[in-house]
Amino acid sequence: MNSSSDLDFLLPELRSHVAQYFERNDYYQAVTEAFKLVRLRLEELTGNESASRVFGENTLNEQYWGKIYGCSPNNQREIDYRRAVGYLHLAIQYFRNELVHQVADERFDRNLALSYVATANLALHCIGPGLPEEWFDLFNTELKAVHGAYRARRWFYSDLASGGWMSKLSEGFQADALVPSQLQRLKEAVLADLELQHSYDRSNIEFMKLEFVAGQLSDEDIDVIITAAESNPNNDQSVGFEEFLRYCKQKYPTLASDQVENALSRRAVAE
Repeated sequence: MNSSSDLDFLLPELRSHVAQYFERNDYYQAVTEAFKLVRLRLEELTGNESASRVFGENTLNEQYWGKIYGCSPNNQREIDYRRAVGYLHLAIQYFRNELVHQVADERFDRNLALSYVATANLALHCIGPGLPEEWFDLFNTELKAVHGAYRARRWFYSDLASGGWMSKLSEGFQADALVPSQLQRLKEAVLADLELQHSYDRSNIEFMKLEFVAGQLSDEDIDVIITAAESNPNNDQSVGFEEFLRYCKQKYPTLASDQVENALSRRAVAE
């Protein structure tokens, strides 16, 4: 497909950077420019453009983690994620080193170029600044505003089950405005402060947050959420729990599928 539409998945800055080369079928230059942008982003964040220096040959160098992610890792999973990002950037560095020894019109067709550029896109998507504390406060205010704008609770719960409420968020708070490392940090913060037995309204907001980061949740995270939601059966305040489970089942069917199904079954029996 020789159309710019096959570039739509790229981050806007990368898409605008390489589109001109795809338009004139200069696929070699499109790839080299994509890799160059990754290198420049590393330099912008760390002052060093070399992935091997920033991440280390074994990706265990933590010197620049604060500059890249804006925060320290909270657990081993987050450390593993950062190592994976490091290996991705090392791969791009080595690919780029290989490209400089090729003839410009050699080897590349559109599909292969798109594959290389997609790798650069992922590398860019995975690095970025952390979320400042004031962002969390603004995000919480945004969720409360969206929640409070529903004129009837049944409309809210319908949107909670489908995830439709997220379309009502302001542009700056859309999930695609955050890079994966920021979503991961938000997930950790949400789980750390999770409170599902305080009040109906608090639980509604908590489940909105959990749906927002659902793509980052692990099976273990789902276990934590289910335990918190079912911790007070005599005075259950976890309103929105069933809708959250249905959202996960629909949107992420492989995510803790047994736990989700069992929790839904227990919910049905309780009713």
